[in-house]
Amino acid sequence: MVIIRLSFLFFFVFSLVGAMHPVIHRQSRARAFVESQCRATLYPELYVRCLSNLVTNSNGTQLSHQQLAQTALRVSLARAQSTRIYITEVSKQLKKSKAKDYQQVKDCFDQINDGVDEITNSIKELQQMNEDGESEFPLDIAVPFGMQAMSRHG
Repeated sequence: MVIIRLSFLFFFVFSLVGAMHPVIHRQSRARAFVESQCRATLYPELYVRCLSNLVTNSNGTQLSHQQLAQTALRVSLARAQSTRIYITEVSKQLKKSKAKDYQQVKDCFDQINDGVDEITNSIKELQQMNEDGESEFPLDIAVPFGMQAMSRHG
């Protein structure tokens, strides 16, 4: 009885390990892809950490350069928007208390707002390129921009 249970346990463990191998391999390829694309950015470790889990779609296919740039911009936009919400609350509190730091926080808010607008416009331009069927995509320009925006607002 113990031998049967032990055999079943080994079978189960090896089945899991075998099933995990393609997932691990796919994740390491995805990480290598992100690392190669983000090597020239200002904060490559941050970008790899933020994007490595996002470079494969639901069926396990690796994203294209254009899709990676789109993902980077969307992550950047989400972080910038959450930062904008936080700064809005801080700004309201400082304005109520008539703190002397209000203007500096207001300037920060304006910068973040501009960043949100820039990222939003970049996403729209990238979508337009995709709709126009442009296959040649200047990743070396778009990803670093999205990455820099992500590091400024993240």
